[in-house]
Amino acid sequence: MTMLPNQSIDDVLNTIRTIDSAGCTHISMYTLKLEHGTPMHKMYYDKSITLPSEDTEIEMSQKARELLDTLSYKRYEISNYAKDNKLSMHNMSTG
Repeated sequence: MTMLPNQSIDDVLNTIRTIDSAGCTHISMYTLKLEHGTPMHKMYYDKSITLPSEDTEIEMSQKARELLDTLSYKRYEISNYAKDNKLSMHNMSTG
């Protein structure tokens, strides 16, 4: 997940490397979205937590996609990447 409090680009890339080194063949990479009325939303607006900037979010996503490609993960949906065609069954249309 990206856009966590105090998260850096290096944090995201190191997490991807750790997941890959564990032998995982599928990664879902979602961006945190603050929902109104949640504790984290309140903490953000009270300034008790800091989230990465929009520019950092864009760079995070670009660098993550580049690393995933380098590690042979292929993007097959907006937030899903797989190695060796190991696509998540629940993400596949049966229609």
